[in-house]
Amino acid sequence: MLSNLTLIKTFIFNFNVIKLDINKNIKYINKNFTKTTGYQKKDIYNQNISVLNAPDFDSEVDLNEINMRLSKGKPWNGIIKNKRKNGDEYFVDSSISVIKDKFNNFLYYLVLEKDISHMFQTVENLKYNLKRTEDSLNFDSLTNSFNRTKFDLDFIDLSKNDGIVMLDIDFFKSINDTYGHLNGDKVLKGLVTLFKNNFRKEDSIYRIGGEEFIIIFKNISYINLIKEVDKFRILIENEDFGIDKKITSSFGFTFIEDEENIEKDFILEIIDEALYEVKNNGRNSICFKKI
Repeated sequence: MLSNLTLIKTFIFNFNVIKLDINKNIKYINKNFTKTTGYQKKDIYNQNISVLNAPDFDSEVDLNEINMRLSKGKPWNGIIKNKRKNGDEYFVDSSISVIKDKFNNFLYYLVLEKDISHMFQTVENLKYNLKRTEDSLNFDSLTNSFNRTKFDLDFIDLSKNDGIVMLDIDFFKSINDTYGHLNGDKVLKGLVTLFKNNFRKEDSIYRIGGEEFIIIFKNISYINLIKEVDKFRILIENEDFGIDKKITSSFGFTFIEDEENIEKDFILEIIDEALYEVKNNGRNSICFKKI
């Protein structure tokens, strides 16, 4: 069975130990503190403990609460973001206690810290992996546009004064057959980049299969919807996609005037019919169909 002294030594060995005077200036650090932070005693002796704080320390911690508790002789415990000697930031689970003598006179503040940066790194890794998973579910891997799954999700938020557009690249199969799939891919990616560079952030483009895309224009008037659709058609027609061929596209679209008529299969049928009319009448044009 471990003795109390052994337990205390083991505890102190695993924690950063700091002693502060009444002004919160550093008077003592243990070896584990140096191992964690890189600071030697000569680097920070008699400096205020705030020298250890990360630049955004104040946004993470309520200093008024800490000072209020300590002024009443009560301990404080919480998570603090500090910085090492080399500038790297790290997180500690910190406990600050007021140590007094038997006559209730102040002796020093005792700070015990446990480096928990690995826990935050684990959380960050989880967030990163979650973001990658989310991206794989919501984005088209070739063009970096949204995909059909994301469209199905966003369709739920479709509302009055939104426009929904279906576009198809004209004769795309012949582009692949004549110039190769790599150049066909270049056209697909270029079209998405063209959209992102020329339209609002709240407007979204979705690749739903092959050379077929859907666009949702949010909170737009009927007149402006027509202008924006034809603007994109002209942009595509005038764009140099890096192949020796003019690229054109056909558009079918509708406008949400009444939220009672927002039914996905019905709306997709409407814009598909509009697109079909364009294809039957020479392509490289736009067609509106009322719901």
